[in-house]
Amino acid sequence: MTVVVISDKPDVKGLERAADFQVPAEVVPLPARADFDDTTAWRHAHEDAVDTVLDAHEVELVVCSGYMRILTERFLAPRLGRIVNIHPSPWGPDGALFPGAHGVRDLLAAGHPTAGASVHFVTPGVDDGPLIATEETPVGPGEDEDALGARVRAEIEHRLYPAVIDAIAAGRVTFAGDRVRVHGGGP
Repeated sequence: MTVVVISDKPDVKGLERAADFQVPAEVVPLPARADFDDTTAWRHAHEDAVDTVLDAHEVELVVCSGYMRILTERFLAPRLGRIVNIHPSPWGPDGALFPGAHGVRDLLAAGHPTAGASVHFVTPGVDDGPLIATEETPVGPGEDEDALGARVRAEIEHRLYPAVIDAIAAGRVTFAGDRVRVHGGGP
């Protein structure tokens, strides 16, 4: 069950959806960068504010969806294995083949024949945590970044992410060493 939705921006679809489903929602804006001597202190201040909300709602699993912040090791360490993300890229042996904010754009620029989406546990790296599930689809002739991104969201992400979250909630996702195993079939 979703217990709270958190955003660092006030006007996002996730907050509207939370209101539609009567789920508590909080905006935790980034503090003013000028108030901090360095980027690390600035990031930690924001994460501390997010942490306060997570603790107040006794959050067990953090589901990142459109949250475009790289989380620090300090924030992640007590939550490893309890934060998931979906990334619009096929997966390789070392993580997303096209990590970062522009996975679809970078995939097209590289001429990669398949697009996809991958759900993974979040680690201090960028889009390289333990993979839970991934699916691919061929890149269509003449597809641009917007069209391909929309198709990946509609055909893969909107189905795969909820299935993985359900599998985690049902206790069907476990770690075996540094590998993730989904029990009872796919997500």
